[in-house]
Amino acid sequence: MTITEKSPKKFRAVFINRIQNYCLDCLEFLIEANTLRMDSAKNKKRRRECQHQVFLKLKLLGYMSFLALESDCILKKQYQQIFLQVADCINLLVAWRKSDANRNSKQ
Repeated sequence: MTITEKSPKKFRAVFINRIQNYCLDCLEFLIEANTLRMDSAKNKKRRRECQHQVFLKLKLLGYMSFLALESDCILKKQYQQIFLQVADCINLLVAWRKSDANRNSKQ
């Protein structure tokens, strides 16, 4: 969110709002997935769906950031920071999904 504060005003309605919305969507799905208990098949399925939604939103966030860079809406160093954070989140998400899969296979 901080990275996008100084973007040109003409781009804020298009790229910046979309980028910020993807960030908030990711946070929403992460919190929902994390609060779901793994005590039923329905909850396990919903948790997996939330994790999948986070993955999709992160991919879209990365792509939208790239488009913002190409349109000179954000600087290259801002894009690099977003890209690094998106990559970190994806890596953590993959590890979380593997952990859930291991836990489910042991039950």
